[in-house]
Amino acid sequence: MSVGKVGNEDTLLWAIKNLENEVIVTGYSMESVKFWDQKYYLLLWSFKSHTAGVLCLSSNKEYFIFSGVDCKTIMYRIINKENQQWADVGRRFHIHDVRVMAFYESKDIDILLTRTVSQRPVMSFSDS
Repeated sequence: MSVGKVGNEDTLLWAIKNLENEVIVTGYSMESVKFWDQKYYLLLWSFKSHTAGVLCLSSNKEYFIFSGVDCKTIMYRIINKENQQWADVGRRFHIHDVRVMAFYESKDIDILLTRTVSQRPVMSFSDS
C-alpha cells in the first residue's frame, strides 16, 4: 500500500501490527517503523534503525521486534509502560533479508523464529 511519496519514490507500507495497548505499529519501505495511537491516529514515535525497508514485525507484551531488507533484526523493549517508552535493546544480523518472523511465548521460554529467502529458519531463545 502506498502512503505517499518522498521525492519521486512511493513510500510503501509493508508491515502492520495492532498491539494490545491501543497502539498500531507500521513498517515502511523508507527504513522506518512508526508507532501510532489507535484511537486518534496520532504519531507517537518513529524509529529509523534500518538502512532498507522493514518487511516484518512481531511483538509480545514487553518486546517489539522488526526486520527487513537490510538483514538486521532489531529488538525494542518497553522501558516505561505508563508513558509507552521503548528502547533499542538488541540486534541480530542475517545473511539475507528477513521475510517473516514469529514470536512464541510460554511460561518457561520465549522463542523468536526468523526466516530469510535462502536460509533455514533461525530460532532465538530466552528464558521467560
